[in-house]
Amino acid sequence: MKVSELISKLQSLPSNADVLCYTEDENFQLKGDFFRLLDIEDIIISEASKIRINGRPSLKLEKNKDSEPHVLISVITDF
Repeated sequence: MKVSELISKLQSLPSNADVLCYTEDENFQLKGDFFRLLDIEDIIISEASKIRINGRPSLKLEKNKDSEPHVLISVITDF
């Protein structure tokens, strides 16, 4: 999702509503749960290159000829 898409979606919602993230990814769930809530801690921008490490998506956080700006949303499991 691009920043413009996120802004557009958020602008259509009540401005005083809490924003939480959730995942149904079984790798993040606690045993017996169907989803996991995540609270947004911070939003930053960082130069990085998208890479895969052992087949898993990752970022190489450095500025080089292949890097691009990425908006990173830091989430925590408590709120």
